[in-house]
Amino acid sequence: MTEQVIDERGQYRLVLVDDYDAQEPYCDGGTPLLRYSTSWTGGLRGEQVTNITSYRVSDRILEAFQEFGADREKFERYLRIFHGMRSIVWLSNRGAYDYVTFDTQHWRDAMGLTEEYLSEHPDVEGTGFANLDEYAAWLSGETYGYRIERKQRWLPVNDENEVVSFLDTTEQVTWEEEDSCYGYYGHGVAEGAAREAFDLFRGAHDGRDER
Repeated sequence: MTEQVIDERGQYRLVLVDDYDAQEPYCDGGTPLLRYSTSWTGGLRGEQVTNITSYRVSDRILEAFQEFGADREKFERYLRIFHGMRSIVWLSNRGAYDYVTFDTQHWRDAMGLTEEYLSEHPDVEGTGFANLDEYAAWLSGETYGYRIERKQRWLPVNDENEVVSFLDTTEQVTWEEEDSCYGYYGHGVAEGAAREAFDLFRGAHDGRDER
């Protein structure tokens, strides 16, 4: 596991670590997500991904995507004309697959995002979009956690409770975990959350445990 000390103050330090067990991000009810690759003929082979968002589009959209999805403008125009799409996001991944997610009128209706509701709540526009930033981070292994550690000093003693020399020194120092959290997608997001938690932790422990 890769570890990086990103802050140290007094008896405490903040360590950013790789989270190899981070779960695949999930957005229940989020916009539909298609995964695709290019075939040897130059066409696209696509399928719906339901482990990040469970919502499925009709097979007609999938068939249209496989027919002319290689021309993004044509596919986007098809979605706008026949399915009332407003927004679309493409994700080019370094792996074997690329991804695309979009809203449709049918999806907005299913989520209760009617025209009347959106006109009364303009800040809700775009709510529920599958978070491809998180998904891209998960695909590339950019998942992290943090640990807040406290410095501990140890003095070896004998049976008479007298300090004795140990390995040419009378004091040993270790770092003991005080708090931790995992499951962050993206280095910037993880570091920001870690530093915020560290500030709150230090604020609650200022003046304590100092020795």
